[in-house]
Amino acid sequence: MKIVWLGHSSFKVVLDSGQVIVFDPYDDTYGYQTKPIQADLVLSSHDHQDHSCLDYITGDYTLVNQPGDYIFGDIQIKGFETFHDKSGGKERGLNTVFKLTAEGISLLHLGDLGEVPGSAFLKSLGKVDILFLPVGGRYTIDAREALSVMDGISPNIIIPMHYLTEAVNLKLDSLAKFLETIDGIYDYAVLGKNTFSAKAGDLKKRSRVIIMEYT
Repeated sequence: MKIVWLGHSSFKVVLDSGQVIVFDPYDDTYGYQTKPIQADLVLSSHDHQDHSCLDYITGDYTLVNQPGDYIFGDIQIKGFETFHDKSGGKERGLNTVFKLTAEGISLLHLGDLGEVPGSAFLKSLGKVDILFLPVGGRYTIDAREALSVMDGISPNIIIPMHYLTEAVNLKLDSLAKFLETIDGIYDYAVLGKNTFSAKAGDLKKRSRVIIMEYT
C-alpha cells in the first residue's frame, strides 16, 4: 500500500488493488490546500470541518463516521468510541478511533484523541503496524501524552499528525516539541516527502517514528 499525508490529520491510503481510503478530510479554512480526491472509502473521526469535509471527495465512496465493525471486501474496519477532551466529551464531544486492516497491515488512526485511554483500552486495540498519532496538544493529546499512547500500543511505525506547520492556522504545538519528548526513547527518520510505501513483509520489528513532509 501507499500512504500519502495530505496535511493535518488527513491521509490517503492507496491499496495495491487500486482502492483509495481517505482519513479525516479537511476544508480550506485551516490553511492547508484542498483539491479533489477520488475515494472508495472515507473515514471521519468526528464532525469538525478539519476532519469531516466531503466537499472535495469525489467518486462513489462510502462514508464511515461511527464506531462499529465494518467489512468492505478484503478491508476490515473497527471504530472505537473515545473522547475529544479530558472531560468525557463535555467540551468537544466524541472522537472515533479507526483501525483498518488490509493487505496484512493494520493501521490505527486516532483522530482528535483528547485524552490518554486506559491500558485496558489500548491493549484491546490489538496489533498495530502503523499508528497515526496527534501530537500538537490544545485540541488533542500533547507530546508527552502521545508518548504514553505510543508506549501503550507499541506500534511498528508511528506517524505524527495534527501539529503546527507553516501551512496551518491553528494554534498547535510544533513537531519539535514532540521530537524533544521522544529523544533517546524512539528513533525517528525524516522522509523529506509526503508519501511512502508499506508491505507486510517489509515491516521491521523495532518501533520507529516516520516524519512525513506536507507538500
